Amino acid sequence: MIGQSTGGPNTIFEIIPQLPEDLDIPVIIIQHMPGTFTPGFAKRLNDHCAFPFKEVADYDILTAGCGYLAPGDIHTTLAPQGGGKKGFLLRLNKNPKGTLHTPSVDVTMESVSEYFGPNTIAVLLTGMGDDGADAMVNIRRSGGRTIAESEETCVVFGMPKEAIARGGAEFVLPSYDIAKKIIELVKK
Repeated sequence: MIGQSTGGPNTIFEIIPQLPEDLDIPVIIIQHMPGTFTPGFAKRLNDHCAFPFKEVADYDILTAGCGYLAPGDIHTTLAPQGGGKKGFLLRLNKNPKGTLHTPSVDVTMESVSEYFGPNTIAVLLTGMGDDGADAMVNIRRSGGRTIAESEETCVVFGMPKEAIARGGAEFVLPSYDIAKKIIELVKK
């Protein structure tokens, strides 16, 4: 799970091309971006990624070895299929209402953590504000692994700074070292 905002579209291309085809986990990206821009951004991700990447459609089946971009103007969450025994669906919805950002990094991270608990790897990249900071704290407390982008490579050191300040970042790394850490954590 990767959350990002201002500066994220460029930063993610320092990370995604380094992830190998055999990573064998699903990757979900939440970017604060209007829905008119997310289809094109998902295509760019697919063009630069070793595994298939797509914009989330309601009821997509979360599949290892695939990447998903949350569409703009709506939240992305998980729902168990067959009580979780048959996997998980990606769901699009407007709840909770009143979040500052839609899609919200906090909403998606909390949903992923609810079902994957200590098997969650959450990354918070450049962006204004604090979206994702509370979820990073909760993920870390539940035994998940968390990575915040360091100030040295952030376009805007807002979201990662808040996660670090609240104790939600286990690792603080420059963007060019994040893919290597994700791969290391997956292999453990």
